[in-house]
Amino acid sequence: MSCINLFSIKVVAICLNLATIYAFHLTSNQDLLNNPDEIYACGGYRHLDRDYANCNKYNIQTNEWESIESLSIARNLFNLVAFNNKLYAIGGNHDSDNLDINEVYDPNTGNWTYTASLITKRFGAGADVLNNKIYVCGGRSDKNGDGQEISSCESYSTETGKWQSLAPMSVARSFHALVAHEGYLYAIGGESKETVERYDPKTNLWTPVASLTQKRSLPGAVVYNNKIYVCGGVTFHDKDPSNTCEAYDTKTNKWTQIVELDSNKWDLHLLVNDGRLYLAGGKDENIIELFNDKSKLWKRQTIMPLDYYGQGVAILTSK
Repeated sequence: MSCINLFSIKVVAICLNLATIYAFHLTSNQDLLNNPDEIYACGGYRHLDRDYANCNKYNIQTNEWESIESLSIARNLFNLVAFNNKLYAIGGNHDSDNLDINEVYDPNTGNWTYTASLITKRFGAGADVLNNKIYVCGGRSDKNGDGQEISSCESYSTETGKWQSLAPMSVARSFHALVAHEGYLYAIGGESKETVERYDPKTNLWTPVASLTQKRSLPGAVVYNNKIYVCGGVTFHDKDPSNTCEAYDTKTNKWTQIVELDSNKWDLHLLVNDGRLYLAGGKDENIIELFNDKSKLWKRQTIMPLDYYGQGVAILTSK
């Protein structure tokens, strides 16, 4: 009887373990289905055409696109920022008018709603998230009627629901990158610029750091492998488009040329998801590519539904 009992106990234990594993597998798959990692692309315009408000999302797991509710205001050359599992559409251009109007998208409701406006109207600005705040710096503004580059910066807190003015950058920049890394903000390049400066939120001061190896306007930039990656861009307007990438090491304060893109690109976005580097957009090449760390090559994943210039692109993850 004892042998039979032991055998029965083992069989029950095995069944319970298998049931647990199976249940965990189902739960994990359901979590992915309910909370997928998605790349969003909104707004933009076509040459000599109107601005657009269309929005689409790309499910990385299923490799499928789906349209979502359009922006409340058509806009281009704006910032789309992922923050607290929501998307913020900030500033930009609408029918040649600069915007200070912002809106936020909640994926749980599928709706856009208006939120606090910027202090300064701007388009072509840089934006990123640091210390639970959204930072926006530079861009161009028609405040003086000439659409000149500006150096002003501001930050948004969801706790106060307000924007706060910050110390301006040392130089005015537009179509640059703004990247948060290791507690600082880095303003990188811009129209006809290769200079870089770093903002310390503790002191509210900007400090110059090593310059890029070349001028980059409308590049893609992101933190990857603990370095700041910057790819593509042009020197001015559509002049001298680049296919090069470089990485900044904060320890050595140096930029190093690294991988190349498969073609010259500008108006592109670099995104990181689950340790993988993605490229989205690119003027006249609205595609999404995945970088292979081993081969150092880019592989096309999908074509973006809308071939628009000046789109806002961001990623929401399940983690």
